[in-house]
Amino acid sequence: GGIAMSPEDTIMVCDSSYQQPGVSLYEVTPAGTVSLLRNDLSSPSDIHFDENGDLLVVERFGIAGVSRVARDGSWREVVLRAADIGIQDHPTSLELDQEGNLYVAYRVTGSIYRMSPEGTTSLFATVPSSNIAIDLCFDPFGDLLASNSQTGEIFNITPEGDVSLFASGLQRPRHM
Repeated sequence: GGIAMSPEDTIMVCDSSYQQPGVSLYEVTPAGTVSLLRNDLSSPSDIHFDENGDLLVVERFGIAGVSRVARDGSWREVVLRAADIGIQDHPTSLELDQEGNLYVAYRVTGSIYRMSPEGTTSLFATVPSSNIAIDLCFDPFGDLLASNSQTGEIFNITPEGDVSLFASGLQRPRHM
């Protein structure tokens, strides 16, 4: 699943399982009250708030891409499907840069696609893949980091898409 802090200081949690195709998005208040927002997501693996405060959700199966969900759970729209970019792969992570570009990592190919705020999608970079989770985050200098939980490696990716090995020898780096 994924976890993210909302602008209202609630915690959003995706409760994910490989065995359950339709799993749930929950909101947890600062007092610990848990509320179900949606139960129609397809194995979510990462979540992130966008610039409007709506939640972007990586759905590994079903759409095999990213959907946008209203903070109150009242609507859901598909933002990107693997089929839209001509691939058959399962996304595992997403990240947004300061310009509003969406980055989505796919596990089988190690591909990272970038979608502009206008909706143009292109291959940004490829890291060595292993058919396992690839997680993304930005460092303070604007480079994208991609961890491979199977190989125990973390890759540095420049804003131009150049990939280099940053660290290795880890057990299963996840959720940077």
